[in-house]
Amino acid sequence: KREKNIKWRKSERMSTIEEKKEKQFYEILKQRKISSVFQPIVSLVDGEVYGFEALSRIEMEDCLFQTEELFQIAEKLDALWEIEAVCRKKSLQN
Repeated sequence: KREKNIKWRKSERMSTIEEKKEKQFYEILKQRKISSVFQPIVSLVDGEVYGFEALSRIEMEDCLFQTEELFQIAEKLDALWEIEAVCRKKSLQN
C-alpha cells in the first residue's frame, strides 16, 4: 500500500511539473521570450566562414526546460509552427 502511495505522489508531482512547463511555454510564446545567437559555419578545409546559423535561446529566469525541450513541448501542444515563427522573427531582428 505504501508503494502505491509513493507512486501516486510521484505521478502527482510529475503532473504539476508538466503543467508548469506548459504554462512557461505559453508565457515564452506570448511574450516572445526568445533571443538568438549566431554560430559561424566554418569550412574544415580552409577555415573560411561560409555563413552563420541562428540558434534560439530562452530568455526566462528559472525556466524548467532548455531550448531543445521547448520544441518538444511545442510539438506536443501543436504549437510548433508558432514557436518557430517567433524564433525566425527574433533571428531576423538581430
